[in-house]
Amino acid sequence: MKAIVEIPFQGAPDGEIHSKGFVKGDVVAGDLARVAVEQKWAREVPDELPLDRKDAGAAPENKAQGNAPENKRKPRTTGL
Repeated sequence: MKAIVEIPFQGAPDGEIHSKGFVKGDVVAGDLARVAVEQKWAREVPDELPLDRKDAGAAPENKAQGNAPENKRKPRTTGL
């Protein structure tokens, strides 16, 4: 089972001892995914679905670049 995190939570992935923080858009699998879906922290997705962060609700490509609009850019100086 796989799931996409909707609400941030702490959990230990299958086979690991230490827990870690999962944030919205992370993909979890196995028993951790089952518990997250039961607790309504995540939504289930088909196992055969190829997942990457952009499919899981991460920031769009153009948003991640952080380019400022023309009127907010600092003027270029000549260095003199």
